[in-house]
Amino acid sequence: MMRLRLAVSSLAAASLLALCAAASTAGAPATRDAKLTLNPAPGDVELAELEFPRQRRQSITPSTLAVAAHGIFGHDYLAVATPRRRPHGELVALVLLVNRRTAPAGPASVRISVRSRRSLGSFVAVKLRDPLAARPSGTLVKLGSRSELPCAIPRASSVLHASDLRQVGRARGAALAGYTPTGALAAAFDAACTAVDSSAFRQAVQGPGAPAPGPAPAPPPPVPVPGPPRCSPCSPRPGVACPLVAAEAVCVAGKDEAARSMAAGAH
Repeated sequence: MMRLRLAVSSLAAASLLALCAAASTAGAPATRDAKLTLNPAPGDVELAELEFPRQRRQSITPSTLAVAAHGIFGHDYLAVATPRRRPHGELVALVLLVNRRTAPAGPASVRISVRSRRSLGSFVAVKLRDPLAARPSGTLVKLGSRSELPCAIPRASSVLHASDLRQVGRARGAALAGYTPTGALAAAFDAACTAVDSSAFRQAVQGPGAPAPGPAPAPPPPVPVPGPPRCSPCSPRPGVACPLVAAEAVCVAGKDEAARSMAAGAH
């Protein structure tokens, strides 16, 4: 009887420990939070690539990834999408922030929060800033244990179409004229990572009459420096003017020529 009581007590204690462990696991957060700061120049955009390495069975959906802007947003535009085809089997999300020129008092930067399922693992963020400028700048923001190069999604050497992307969540802000959220993301990627002409996308971002960046102006020609006065090729006799002299010049005669001139004047 004593042994039966001990067995029952041991079983109850084990069950209690299992329940406590399950409660502890259930109470653990199932999401991972991270912060990004995007600051495109006025009239330009910034594109961030969120790369989740080594994810074969997961997918990016509104339930596994949420991107939101906090603080003053102004007239900016925010959109998120993911490629329909996985680059090298990895998950990638594209985050686009447009800084419109129509908001001169808009914020200089926008704080972005990224909440992802822990099943996706940690990610690396690569920011491509100001692709509409003469020279875009790629900045690596390491939020995980791996570093990647920019423009990591498929078709980086050719045009990326809106149909190649799937929107994640809802876009924030007024949409760009003539562009869906996935179309704006594809155009921003093409402007940053390919040699595609982005004049239409530039006009949608900067408004009508946006000047296209031309080649750097040529430096002004050098100003000619006047040299010393040159003597006339004419060698006039005393009392005779030389008609070929175009400007005043003082010529110093040699010793022999000066002696001959003095001798001729003496007669």
